[in-house]
Amino acid sequence: MKTKFLTIITLVALLFSTQADGPKPPYSVAADKVKEKFAPLIKADAKKAAPEYLKAAQQLAKDYPKETGPWMLMMQAATHSGDEQIKIGVLNKMADHENPQLSGVALRFMSMMWKQSNPIGKPFHLQFTGIDGKPVDLAKLKGKVVLIDFWATWCGPCVAEIPNLVKTYNQFHAQGFEIIGIALEGNKDPKRLQAYVDRKNMPWPQYTDGLMWKNKIAQRYGINGVPTMWLIDRNGNLSSLTARIDLKNKVKKLLAETPASTSN
Repeated sequence: MKTKFLTIITLVALLFSTQADGPKPPYSVAADKVKEKFAPLIKADAKKAAPEYLKAAQQLAKDYPKETGPWMLMMQAATHSGDEQIKIGVLNKMADHENPQLSGVALRFMSMMWKQSNPIGKPFHLQFTGIDGKPVDLAKLKGKVVLIDFWATWCGPCVAEIPNLVKTYNQFHAQGFEIIGIALEGNKDPKRLQAYVDRKNMPWPQYTDGLMWKNKIAQRYGINGVPTMWLIDRNGNLSSLTARIDLKNKVKKLLAETPASTSN
């Protein structure tokens, strides 16, 4: 998987690389210097050399912001480090890159990595800024049961589920039940979605980026159909990928469980 990962990033970098403007040397010259410097260090001790290699690649990305090549080097460094969290950190930043091809590759790879990680029963992390401008951090909801609802206002079955969601929320919210909405909308104006959820009495936080099926959070986790509902237990672990089925009883069961810890 490591070889396949680096091959994909390399091909994308070569395909979409552009020459930088200005008095600084061409990107290819600067990149070659970095690679020549770190090649023997990586050969001698890849894990030890990885942190400085990563810093050098990050500086290249800063100096040549339109280039995709530095991201290839960053992923090489992250892979050499042997630290999965460093790799995910680079992928997270890559996913926000203005180059849609580069960000798309990052999101697809993150989706593949996540699916292969057997996520049920493992901690689930999610952070975003809601349509109301407030930050949302799933880690701060540890100790509660959280439903993550991937949906859209243009989706008939999603709209049909809203009364059930509102009823379940009202019934169990006081006991520690929360909902987070990830809306695959085609309109980037958050006020439109806010007006809709207000009319439907949906008081929980919502995220949308107006990209519909290319919604970055949805892509990151391989969402290819809505409505899709997941449940997070009181310990912050992913409990179910099919929460829509028998939702009320699943929520009730998770709320009855005693969390191992409520500390963040």
